[in-house]
Amino acid sequence: MQRGRPTRRRAAFLLQVNAYRGRARAPVFSFSFRAPKPDPFPAPIPRGYSLGAIILTKYIAEAAAGRWPATVDAAACVSSPFCLHAASGALAATWAGLAYNAALAARLRHYFWTHQTALRAGVARAAKDAAADVERGLPAPPAADLDSLSTAWLIQHYDARAVAALFGYPDAAAYYDDASSLAHMPGVRVPTLYVAARDDPFLGELPTGLVAANPALALAVTDRGGHCAFLGRDLVGAGWAEGAVVEWAAEALAEVGLGRPQPPRPPAQPHSRL
Repeated sequence: MQRGRPTRRRAAFLLQVNAYRGRARAPVFSFSFRAPKPDPFPAPIPRGYSLGAIILTKYIAEAAAGRWPATVDAAACVSSPFCLHAASGALAATWAGLAYNAALAARLRHYFWTHQTALRAGVARAAKDAAADVERGLPAPPAADLDSLSTAWLIQHYDARAVAALFGYPDAAAYYDDASSLAHMPGVRVPTLYVAARDDPFLGELPTGLVAANPALALAVTDRGGHCAFLGRDLVGAGWAEGAVVEWAAEALAEVGLGRPQPPRPPAQPHSRL
């Protein structure tokens, strides 16, 4: 990453909501892209944040393996918990991690009680899918226990009692194995940037070895930034990570003949964190 003054060039970011579909180890097949007009780049550059970065990594790795048409020329993943096993351990290893863990779990409890009708409908659909799996000779995953979420005080409780079961995994460990980006990063073939902060409570570990072994991958690590909290020096407007992604995407596409010359420079380093 180059250092420099904040650029005044703006890039359009369009929110993309990804619908979870399919069963455990099923390919991600619900991606679609709507490019804003005018688009600053000749092709959509998807950005994944947090768990969205895990979904995006899985998608582009599957596309490289031929499971999907190649629909993107580059991608960026911000604050990815690369290894869910390590991220889970990090959230339980320190008092700060436990505090963050409990606060997020509290928000999830509120979300559950607000949307419990829709979530219970999802459980019913998952049970129907599980019955179809049994008919095909596949083992049935445990049923999601949504009622027990009222006493889920940590993220690990949600993963074990609801997430794993809803998506067809036998337990949380199997979900962590299959969903973690570490399992898919070796298969990525389009230029992909990962932005991470050393003080991210979800980080767990940095995949420096995987990045070094795959020329398609790039890793930008800052000392501060927390989890998706890369603030710029003026503390308003676009965050530092967004500026870094714009600069990197322009350079990455230029290298393969798709970008524009003279890419912008991002702000220097994140100034503050949440």
